[in-house]
Amino acid sequence: MPIGGRLGRNRKRDGSRTCAVVHCRGIEVSRGLCRTHYQRVFSVPSKRWTDRGFGAFVIPIRELGRPQEQLLAEQRKAVREYHRRNRDVLNARKKIKRQELRDLVLDKYGKFCQCCGEDDIRFLAIDHIHGNGNKHRREIGQGTYRVYTWLVKNNFPPGFQVLCHNCNLAKGFYGVCPHTNFRIAEACNAQLGTLAL
Repeated sequence: MPIGGRLGRNRKRDGSRTCAVVHCRGIEVSRGLCRTHYQRVFSVPSKRWTDRGFGAFVIPIRELGRPQEQLLAEQRKAVREYHRRNRDVLNARKKIKRQELRDLVLDKYGKFCQCCGEDDIRFLAIDHIHGNGNKHRREIGQGTYRVYTWLVKNNFPPGFQVLCHNCNLAKGFYGVCPHTNFRIAEACNAQLGTLAL
């Protein structure tokens, strides 16, 4: 945050002053800085934050004159170091969040395969009913959990169903699941049997 000249020169027409940080148009609160920059400079991080390694995110007053790029690089380095040290804990949290998201989506669309009735959650997947899944994933970004997030953000729109992985792949490869063909054949045989009687 480079300082834009002397602190007293940033006076507005109404008598108030703007923040001394370059390109900041915030109103001065104290010591020539707006509320945001004042809190970033003078706030003392809580013990909880410093114990977690976040103490480097608060910019000390002596750092005000240093180039912003250098400060941002140091902050990025501190974040990377924090993630490196706590990789296992962070990955465990992400796994729990992803599982909760998946459970929420499967609850809304039904927790069983719409084709064969499989209800073991480990085998279930979300299927695009109209077969445009690849195009949709390219639009919103690759990854299963991006699809789940998109479904939640868009309030679980129609056009999706739950299928087991076998039925989903068969539908993708052959256009229709063999279970569907089998049920159609059984229904036809049943109708022919009743007509023959």
